[in-house]
Amino acid sequence: MPKRLPNRPLGYEPYPELAYSQMYDLVHALNGVKVRLSPGSGSKKRTNVRRFPSDSQEDLRRLVQAWMESGPDLIKMFKKEPELESRIRYGETWFYPAHDGRGHLDWIPEITGDAQPAHKDQALRDFLMLITNPQWELLGGPCPRCGDFFLKKTRRRRVYCTRKCSSATTADQAVNQDRQRKHAKKIEIAQCAIGKYSEQKRRLAWKQWVSNQTGYTIKWITRAVNNGDLQPPDGGAGSLMVAK
Repeated sequence: MPKRLPNRPLGYEPYPELAYSQMYDLVHALNGVKVRLSPGSGSKKRTNVRRFPSDSQEDLRRLVQAWMESGPDLIKMFKKEPELESRIRYGETWFYPAHDGRGHLDWIPEITGDAQPAHKDQALRDFLMLITNPQWELLGGPCPRCGDFFLKKTRRRRVYCTRKCSSATTADQAVNQDRQRKHAKKIEIAQCAIGKYSEQKRRLAWKQWVSNQTGYTIKWITRAVNNGDLQPPDGGAGSLMVAK
């Protein structure tokens, strides 16, 4: 019985350094360019601002997003977009010698079919560079905080592009939770005041009375009622209870 060979990819693949370089270029094409804006007078801090995405960048992001949503599963994706597969069947193969005793091949796609705008063809070439790259699993993103794509160091799943984005998201979540706790406490205090208002008749409208008791504005009380967080007393939002 012949000895079984270890599982290895069939055929040739790009030289590892070239493959990584291609992935780096792909991430740059996906994210676009950030511009550092100089601050005003008296401040040394600069701000990174992303330019509006180009047509090619938007097309490339759409392709990558569709690819990710498919599994990624190219057969499944091409079934949904059969015209895409028909445009990328042909190309040129380039040979690269290496010091490790083997040659490496790189595939340069030839876009066929009906004429398309240049930015669509460029996006398709960039996408093909991804799906034919042996290091495609290193692509991560988009980051849920900043929206950037990024290169991972391993093939393991990673959510955020940097520790800064991860920490900022955790901080945002803590702030939101604290805000929710404070809001719930305010609602509890206001509802308690409404209960006291209902226990005996008052000369003021209930919102004004509750505002005087709690220090909350009438606008805040009205918004809380409209949102369903606060239950008004019996008799309606603007009723008066006049003492006899």
